[in-house]
Amino acid sequence: SGGNPYPSSGDVATYRSGFYRTNKGVGVNALMPELAHMMNQGNVATVAAVGTLTEPLLGVNNEHIGSVRPRFLGSHNTQRRMVHIGQSNAMQQFGWVGRVFDAWGNVNGADVVAPNVSFGGNTHGLIGRSNAPLVLRTSPSGYSASIGGWERDDRKAISEQVTQTPFDDLYNRMVGRSFALGDKLVDIWANSRTFSSTNTYGGALFSIPTRETLDSGYHLSGKLFRQLQAVLKMIEYGKSNGFKRQVFYVKFEGFDTHSAGTGGNSERLREISMGLYDFQNALEELGAADSVTTFTTSDFGRSVRSNGDGTDHAWAGHNLIIGNAVKGGLYGEFPDWRKGRSGGGTQDARRNGTIIPKIAIEQQYATLGKWFGMSDALNHEIFGNL
Repeated sequence: SGGNPYPSSGDVATYRSGFYRTNKGVGVNALMPELAHMMNQGNVATVAAVGTLTEPLLGVNNEHIGSVRPRFLGSHNTQRRMVHIGQSNAMQQFGWVGRVFDAWGNVNGADVVAPNVSFGGNTHGLIGRSNAPLVLRTSPSGYSASIGGWERDDRKAISEQVTQTPFDDLYNRMVGRSFALGDKLVDIWANSRTFSSTNTYGGALFSIPTRETLDSGYHLSGKLFRQLQAVLKMIEYGKSNGFKRQVFYVKFEGFDTHSAGTGGNSERLREISMGLYDFQNALEELGAADSVTTFTTSDFGRSVRSNGDGTDHAWAGHNLIIGNAVKGGLYGEFPDWRKGRSGGGTQDARRNGTIIPKIAIEQQYATLGKWFGMSDALNHEIFGNL
């Protein structure tokens, strides 16, 4: 209803207890009231126990797991690569999003803005055989037409010349495209809208609350805010220019909690909750909430049991899917930690709360892909284990 989500009365007891009970059967960390609110509205799906799989592991005994689990389980870079490829036993493939746009060709016409854009740095998932992503900053100041002065004008003039050397021609075309893209980005940022909606503290969307406003000992980095804000500008541009398909990648990291317990997680969880809530409100105001779906992935989850100072690399985790097109609720099931062994029963791979996936990441992607317009044939081509 607006205002401080942690009032001095009312929900404060729930906040202090550590989590919110939602009407979807999922408990949400008390630092994430906006996420709990969106779940209660019915447009957030929780995909439980999802991860990299090479074959189904339902009901198998733990002795069998070692021979069929994905290679290099627990290695950040290889598991992240598998997640970005969309197949748990293929390390040499291009990214799944890149291969989709390879198949679709110029789905958005000949616009200089690519359909696959990253504001979270280089990512394997967006790279195709013939389709290259744009990897952009969250502000176009580095591409500004005013930067470079006479040097920029000279280089632009040179790039427009026709030479007799194929390499020079290729280079000049690339430089020319770079200038055109830079000018386009500056224009997109200069003409993007200012939203009238406010965040849960009454401030502008994506504004960073002060420590006093948060009433806590931490502050938010704003890293996720800036990326989501940049995505909105590109969505607005695509919507105004008849784009049919776009995929955006943002990255929010820092959950590698081997030691120091959950130090740093408080501000990250708070920023995720506020960022996703602000993003969804902005999409509503933009008139794009029905045609944009947001989803999370991770290389792997963390162990449920403490190692004495933190949590270790594990296997399955839990993802979120958010949007007006989403039928909210719980998909899959959480392990029942009251049963057997260290608490996870047959769903605990290492007796330390390492959850065995019941849903493969390919299944999550294929469901999203079908909504996105991918045919069954393309889904099976992209996700070879489906």
